[in-house]
Amino acid sequence: MKQTKQGNKLLSFVLILALSLSTLGGPISAKAEGSATAVTVTLRIEQDDATLLSPVSVTLTEEDKNNDFGIGLSTGDAAAFSPLRAYAKYLSEKGVKKEEMSKYIIASPSDWGGLYVTGLSVSGDGIGSASSGNHDNVYWMYTVNNESGAVSMSEYALKESDSVVIYGIWSPYPAEEEILYTAFDKESYQAVNNTTDIVLTGYGTSYDDQGMGTPYQKPIAGATVTATDTADSDTVLTIQEKTDENGKVSMTFPALEKEATYVLTAEKKSTDGAHYVISRPYAVVTVPAAATSAKKKPAKVKSIKASIKKTKGNKKKIKLSWGKVKNTDGYQIYISSKKKSGYKKIAESKKTSATIFRKKGTWYVKIRAYRKESGKKITGKFSGICKIKIK
Repeated sequence: MKQTKQGNKLLSFVLILALSLSTLGGPISAKAEGSATAVTVTLRIEQDDATLLSPVSVTLTEEDKNNDFGIGLSTGDAAAFSPLRAYAKYLSEKGVKKEEMSKYIIASPSDWGGLYVTGLSVSGDGIGSASSGNHDNVYWMYTVNNESGAVSMSEYALKESDSVVIYGIWSPYPAEEEILYTAFDKESYQAVNNTTDIVLTGYGTSYDDQGMGTPYQKPIAGATVTATDTADSDTVLTIQEKTDENGKVSMTFPALEKEATYVLTAEKKSTDGAHYVISRPYAVVTVPAAATSAKKKPAKVKSIKASIKKTKGNKKKIKLSWGKVKNTDGYQIYISSKKKSGYKKIAESKKTSATIFRKKGTWYVKIRAYRKESGKKITGKFSGICKIKIK
């Protein structure tokens, strides 16, 4: 969003708002070649910090070109299979009537052609703010296949299998901070050994003295990437990591008996902490079910032995040893002065032995094995209790 002359910046900014475009990803052609009788596209809508519409498939037909959907879309030969028509078609298939459509799509004719969109709603509130926090200077924009449009979202002609994102983003004038449309390097990921690498890229446009734009890409550093478990459960699992200077983050997911699916999003706030300086990206991560060997807990520890040696002072050295358990990363030692309660972990050992110190009295020790998996420790059953009496 770099521009060199204030006049060019102002002109570009006015055009952006008038056409409800994005200069954040570089312009693409206004019209598609050829004239398809029907196209099927993917549509997604992102507010500044919320996914309003997860990816859906929408099919537009020639019949839809003769429908203004109650919001003044062009019809007949002047009509296009546009992003805005795709959203209107989706809403109509969900039962929104023509006379109610203006509560979901708030738009008016633009002096630059097409419709100027001021609001998009999924609830029919008649407002459809691009900002969930009702901040000023947050506008609706769009991209097709991660590139910004060069005409209004009511005129751009979509092609078969296009991927459309309509999104709200902070776009003040003048912009003191770089504000970018962003996307992950993949739309879907498959975790390997419960881990996947993710890259977040920003798309912007720089302008020369004549106001000519040149698109560019850059990694998004310092963004918070969130993975949210989509399972229908009372406890929603979320994992968060920050991208490095290369826009990369490695995420590790817990091993589960069933395949799990996570939705990926990301955010990065302005220096004032009130706005978002990147658009909200979207992707899906599939984590395969854990292998049987990974799900199995370590076996029970057996054959605990203890020997007591004298030391200086009032504490005695206790040398513990026990039988080896396969497929483990270590052992946890618990002790208590009571046989049936009060046990506390006092040590961990990667070997089948450990040394502890205790004052005189009767002590009870039990041990269990553990294995590390996806950053967590899976523990086996406790051993039998070993009684130690120090005189």
